[in-house]
Parts: sequence; C-alpha cells; structure tokens
Amino acid sequence: MTSLEAIIRELGRAAARARGARYAVHALVAALAWIALVLVIARLTPFEGRALVAAVGIPIVLVIALLAWLIRRPTAQGAAFHGVGAAERVRSDGRHSVT
Repeated sequence: MTSLEAIIRELGRAAARARGARYAVHALVAALAWIALVLVIARLTPFEGRALVAAVGIPIVLVIALLAWLIRRPTAQGAAFHGVGAAERVRSDGRHSVT
C-alpha cells in the first residue's frame, strides 16, 4: 500500500467518524425536540403519562439516527471505488495531477 492510499483510507475513516458525530448531534437535538413537544402537548391537554411518553421517545430517536448513519456510511466496495479514482490521478512521477 502506498502512502497515498494509506492517507486516502485514513481520510475516509475520519470522514465516517465525522458523519457519526453529526448524526449523534442530530439525534440529541431530535430527542430534546421530542421532550419539548411532549411537554407542550401535556401542558395543552391533560394526560398523566407524559414522562413515560418522553422517555420512550428518546431511544426511538437514537435508533432512527443510528439507522440513518448505518445507511449513509460508505461500504467497502464504495470506498475502494473512490480510492481507485484518487490513485489513478497520481502521475507516474509521483506528483498529483490537477483535475
């Protein structure tokens, strides 16, 4: 494996971690929005199970965010495909071509 391929692979891993963090933040915001929505509805209409409904909604939001991240993450075949394109742009003398 050349150093360029190692760099490309490491950048792909870093991008996957960054996407995971972004989805985690979105999940946290969605969970907070869910709690706020339940509390507003509980204020407008009387029902006793608001804490239970709020607590049940949090794991559901986290699972949805996890599924979205799993669907969006690149597969090994897709990562290999992108790596081939980058490797092909390296000229025979080792310098990068501008595309």
